[in-house]
Amino acid sequence: MSPRLEQKIKDTLQGDLSQGWQLGLSPADVQGVIKSAAAVAEQMAMAGITPILLVHPDVRFVVRKILEGSLPQLFVISYNEIAPGAQLKSLGTVE
Repeated sequence: MSPRLEQKIKDTLQGDLSQGWQLGLSPADVQGVIKSAAAVAEQMAMAGITPILLVHPDVRFVVRKILEGSLPQLFVISYNEIAPGAQLKSLGTVE
């Protein structure tokens, strides 16, 4: 996921862990995230690669919630869930 989109998601989050979170993205923005993630996931799947979306830890839960209904096959993981020494290859960016 692009840093710009991660920051936009962070900036629109309201609430806290005890109250719960509310995302302030517009419905059009949410649909844009889903559409972009679907396109990248489809490219990966067509190449025979398990689709994984790597995101900042601060937005992982929210991004997963946005995508799980439309893209249940897409794994959303944060940077801190990557094992030390793991080799990664970027095949696209969710904008």
